[in-house]
Amino acid sequence: MGEKKDLTCPKCGKRMPLVAAGYYCMKDDYLVDPLTGKPYVKPDYFAGIVGERERVDIFFDRNHIVMKEASRGTLYDIAVEDIDEVEVGRIERSSFGDEAIGFLVFGILGAALAASDNLPTLRIAYLTKTGMKTSITLAMSNAAELARKIDSLRVSLQLPLTTKQKEQREQKTVKEKEIIREKEIIIKIRCRCCSNVFDESLDKCPHCGGRR
Repeated sequence: MGEKKDLTCPKCGKRMPLVAAGYYCMKDDYLVDPLTGKPYVKPDYFAGIVGERERVDIFFDRNHIVMKEASRGTLYDIAVEDIDEVEVGRIERSSFGDEAIGFLVFGILGAALAASDNLPTLRIAYLTKTGMKTSITLAMSNAAELARKIDSLRVSLQLPLTTKQKEQREQKTVKEKEIIREKEIIIKIRCRCCSNVFDESLDKCPHCGGRR
């Protein structure tokens, strides 16, 4: 088996030795996966509340959304390609339980939302490994941001449209057709009998009944 050669950092041009995690440039903090040869992308981090009062750490990269809980480890590992719908909404804080939830909301979602009666949520509907459709709803301050990132990634990867994206596209098509209809030019002609004008598409004058 041949010896693996070091790579060159594309940022600084220096040699990248092979370490446990991959080829790494300490100067530019640049890591390359030794199997794929592609740079490692640090996942985006979010925090949220799932269930009645369970804090989860959310990690989002180009392949998965991983949700972890401190004592139980990974709770959910959802492949981006399995996501069918992403929906931003709101939920009453009272649905999470008693007033003790206030401390959890304050620590995760921030002071502004801790005093609010309604919390922003993100519902992710996805297919399980057995092909069953299920969903999870998270209370999180930056729900809209994560939803945009998921939708943008699915588009860039040319994955099938989610149910929500299909609805939005259909609504946009209907609106565009309505605008086109409004912009259609209607030609008017003058009646030879009463001198009033009417649409050229009509066979007779709507004012006096005279033929064209």
